[in-house]
Amino acid sequence: MKKLQKIFSLLLCSMLFLFPTACKSKSDETKNADKDSEYIQIESFDSYKTVTKIYCDGSIGDGSVSKDYVSEGEGSFKVQVALDTEANKDKKRSTFFYVPMRQEQGSFIDFSMVDQLSLDVYGLAGTDLSVSIALVLRGKQVVSGPVESFEVKNGEWSTVYFNVNRMVTNALLDITKISDVRISCAGVNAVICVDNLQLHKTTLEYSDIEITLDEDEFCDFEKSYQSFMAITRETSGFMPTAEVVTDPNLATSGARSLKVISPDTLGTNPYFYLVFSKKLCSESGFINYPDTSYFVFDIYKPFNNAWSIQLQFVNSENAKAKNKIKVPQGIGWYTICVPLTNRVTKTTQLQLEWQGAKGGLENGGAGGVTFYVDNMRFLSEVPNTDTTVLPTVS
Repeated sequence: MKKLQKIFSLLLCSMLFLFPTACKSKSDETKNADKDSEYIQIESFDSYKTVTKIYCDGSIGDGSVSKDYVSEGEGSFKVQVALDTEANKDKKRSTFFYVPMRQEQGSFIDFSMVDQLSLDVYGLAGTDLSVSIALVLRGKQVVSGPVESFEVKNGEWSTVYFNVNRMVTNALLDITKISDVRISCAGVNAVICVDNLQLHKTTLEYSDIEITLDEDEFCDFEKSYQSFMAITRETSGFMPTAEVVTDPNLATSGARSLKVISPDTLGTNPYFYLVFSKKLCSESGFINYPDTSYFVFDIYKPFNNAWSIQLQFVNSENAKAKNKIKVPQGIGWYTICVPLTNRVTKTTQLQLEWQGAKGGLENGGAGGVTFYVDNMRFLSEVPNTDTTVLPTVS
């Protein structure tokens, strides 16, 4: 293999601060990586037959095998990230492709003993690139684990190392059923080659996140593990962010809340999703609450215009019960109350949906949408307040 620049991506500082147990585990695994790891090459991208199984976002095209840029073996996967069209004029927009974990040489969907993934990347865009990696479960809908981003130098091979936080990943999706590795790249007319995808297997066991809840609590964001109970979903190449922040002035219970930011979508108006852990839904006893109860959460919007959101109850068959909610005009906190009679049978997951460029901002959506969520809980009756909001359509 040619000499490659090595690039590591660190976990978010907030994750390190709020979840020291996870950090200790990762640190222990890193110290013992050379001793206890087994490196398995999943894809060398030499064969046109295997490359045809890679699913690409429509704005990318199908990609091809390159024999001119190779870090390992006889070829690499070369793809033009986004054509220079009016629809792709925003250079912040990223596009993506999926490398399946079911390969001819075997199935590698079980990541329970995988602590790292590595990939060789070559940039041909004329400038440095931002490349992101995530583990996903791709079926009727795509569910993603944590995303890590890497800056890749133009005109040279770099090896990027994606650290698999197994506790967090398994809280968001089943770590034994990882269908694909999703690779995203931002830019217009950006061309990249990827090669030598490897999984780094470890002998070190990990422990699942222990979920503890107060009476009638779903998620209050005060406990350390709750920093990892929700994740955003990429839509049309745009990726919102979600992180727990500490500020008593932006919380209705305790001192922490979930801050969600969706980017400026330049008028394309995609719908974004905030998806909550299936484990959280199970541990909260969601399906055991009677239909006469309510699922309740507080939401803060720092803009004046009215705003439409949708709370969706989803089951394992991907059946959905959609609850449309219109948050009225006015900056401040609102209490959203959704009758559990509106839920789908055997609900396994909750997700919040909102539209990117029509987020009720004063300037029509430019600059993205920011809001806060807190104190998600179950109640037996609707709170009698001026800021209580019920669904408009069940």
